[in-house]
This record gives sequence, structure tokens and C-alpha cells, in this order.
Amino acid sequence: MRKLVALCLCGLLLSGVASLAAAEKEYNLYDYNPMELQMRWVYALRTSQAQGAVTGDAEVIGDEEVDGVRMKRFRWPSGWVDFYEQTEEGLKRHKDICCQNIRRGVYEPPAIQYPRTMKMGEVYERTALRYNYNGQEDKPAQTLTETLRLSLLGEEDITVPAGTFKGCLKMMSDSRLFDKGNEVQRKIGLGWIAPGVGLVKKFSVDLVGGAVTHMEEAELKEFLKPEPAKETKE
Repeated sequence: MRKLVALCLCGLLLSGVASLAAAEKEYNLYDYNPMELQMRWVYALRTSQAQGAVTGDAEVIGDEEVDGVRMKRFRWPSGWVDFYEQTEEGLKRHKDICCQNIRRGVYEPPAIQYPRTMKMGEVYERTALRYNYNGQEDKPAQTLTETLRLSLLGEEDITVPAGTFKGCLKMMSDSRLFDKGNEVQRKIGLGWIAPGVGLVKKFSVDLVGGAVTHMEEAELKEFLKPEPAKETKE
């Protein structure tokens, strides 16, 4: 896991280097993060809490209208389900739920998880309000300020158990949560996303008070797409 920390820290340093060589080409991140209904990603996970590798899967489990807005429901290996809206501006995160709605977070207004397009070397930053609820309570138990910083570092070919993926975008993410101005959580991630597939490899660390509380490495083992609908002959 020391290698994981070192790689994440190297990513932080590289983000500054990459920004000096920004290219004019604009990448449509929707092409690298497909979200069709029933798409599923199976990952080999290594964490600081588990001995050896475990398997976790993510899946687009819903494509529905919620409160008049068309959203995708995306389930992560952790069990959390995010509600996303694909817009011209970028992918907007409306809310997330866990444990049969025992816990949920709501973004008002919805927060952009990543912009629709980015150029190489570009850095995207945003700030949003997150309201945490417990159970069916109408009032939030906690109001947090969330910041996000994304850096597009380069293109690389990546080999993982699922195979070799050409032209993956290498991205750095740095998200922080603040409660009344005090940082309560930080997550730093270095990931590679493949065109038409999505996330194929990731390193991440969680920090509280500057101390590492969780580390994770994920590599894609299997990618499943829904079968195209068959035409019926009349």
C-alpha cells in the first residue's frame, strides 16, 4: 500500500507539470464514461482494510425520471447509489443514498461531478453544498461544503486483468468536505478512463486531519454491456 500512496502523491506533482503543456484538443468525457442502463464493471479491489484482493462491481441500475429530471442511478461497489443527470454543462450529481435510504446526501443545487469537455492539462474546480440526512428526517443532520478539483494529465495505454485499453485519459481528483470551515474529509484519486468503457484503473486515499484513513486500488476485471435490442419482424 506504500506504493499506492507514492503513486497518488506523484500524481499530485504531475498535475502541475501537465498544466504547463496544455493541448488544444478537447475531450468529450461522456465518450469515456458511458452510462447505458445495465452496464456493469467488475473490479479487483485492494484496500488497506482487507487482506489480498476482493471483487466489487458497479452498475447503472436505473434510467428514470425523478422530480421531472431524467437521471441515471449508478451503484458503486461500496453500495452507495448516485443519481446523475447528463447535461451540456457536465454530469450533475443530484443525490446519493445508502442502506435503503438510512443515509443520504443531497446537493442543492446539483453539483457537477465532471464537466462534459476538458482539454489536456486543464484544471476544473467547483464548490457545492451537500446536505446529509439520516433516515426519513426532513431536516439535514449536517450541512457541508464540498470542493472538487479535477486535472486532466495525459493519455496512456493501460493493461489490467480485463485486457489492454488504448488511449486512456489519466485524471487526478481531489475532493474535500468542510464543516463550518473545518476540513473533515479529503479524498485524492488517480484514475484512468478508457473510451467507450469508463474507469479501468484507480488509486485513491482518504484522509482525515491529514492522516490516511483508507487506501484503495481498483483494476477492471470484466466489463459487461447490455445486448442490443433485437428487431422484431411483423
